[in-house]
Amino acid sequence: MDVKKIRSSLLLLLTAIIWGVAFVSQSEGMQHMGAFTFSAARSILGCVVLLPVIAVIRVRAKKSGDESKRKLPLKPTLLGGLCCGLALTGGYVAGRQDLIDKIQYRMTCPGIGGECGLTFGQTRAMFQGMFLAPKVVNGAVKGSVLCGRAYEKLGYEICPKPEDTRSDIIQAIRLGSPEAVVTFCEGIQAAAPIDAHVAPIPWDMPGYESQVVMAAGAFVQGSSIELSADAPIRPPYNVYFQGGLTYEHSKFGVIKSIDALLKKNLITIK
Repeated sequence: MDVKKIRSSLLLLLTAIIWGVAFVSQSEGMQHMGAFTFSAARSILGCVVLLPVIAVIRVRAKKSGDESKRKLPLKPTLLGGLCCGLALTGGYVAGRQDLIDKIQYRMTCPGIGGECGLTFGQTRAMFQGMFLAPKVVNGAVKGSVLCGRAYEKLGYEICPKPEDTRSDIIQAIRLGSPEAVVTFCEGIQAAAPIDAHVAPIPWDMPGYESQVVMAAGAFVQGSSIELSADAPIRPPYNVYFQGGLTYEHSKFGVIKSIDALLKKNLITIK
């Protein structure tokens, strides 16, 4: 019996269990606190858990008399941290020149290779995106606040409230029925600049216990900053509204969703 293999397998199993349970805790925790508070609490908890582990390692190092484990040299420590940072923030390839050339040509095109630099000519687009980001996010947040206020006035339960401090652009609305959820998403889809003629329908999406309906006629597929809505088809039938590249588009989406609900007599306005 290989004790090391068994121990390694058990540690991997424990890691998987902790990782899986963390998602459940995160899902529940986010219902009671904001994203920044949750991230800070998670980091503090990780630090608290690691402190006794570090203390035990140091005690063992002192008892064994191994000076190398008691205090690491400054230079190797800094170099190790630098290598970890590079690994986390970018990909680098080293090897024979002929192989590097082939990789460069594959990443860009033959004849250009790595001459275009690390950003593949996207520097202008990236800086333009950063320049426009505050305006776009501001419009998306305003759109979510408007959506929350409009549906609160219609008598629906919402989260967060319009006056609450926000840490994201998502507005949850409890519509109370599957028909209302699907109709809401139909209204959002009708306000989309792309595929506005498409009718979203619930479907069995991998990784979800219930069917999910999604509305997103975005210029970039999967872009959450653009106007979209989605919801699992299950009680209490919450729908999640988010995004809008401009406040005016978010406002148009809110209008179209209310109009769709009115046409199917799912809401009444007094």
